[in-house]
Amino acid sequence: LPLCLSGPDPLGWLFLRHRQEQYFGSLQAESAGGACPDECDCPPSFPIAMYCDGRGLTAMPSIPSRIKYLYLQNNAITALPDS
Repeated sequence: LPLCLSGPDPLGWLFLRHRQEQYFGSLQAESAGGACPDECDCPPSFPIAMYCDGRGLTAMPSIPSRIKYLYLQNNAITALPDS
């Protein structure tokens, strides 16, 4: 069965679909346990992980309740808060 693609960007729909998944995935992640802090990355494809490694952090970022995997290596954090 041949696949017919036409127009200036025949795979444009694929890019649009990927962007929709990123946007709606981040909305679902925020509604399911808090927003990801700006200094970290919480990918929609792995919503229970928060990547803060190698960011030059000196203090712990806020951690959304849904996070099960936290990556903090290669930062300058010297103390952990009591809470």
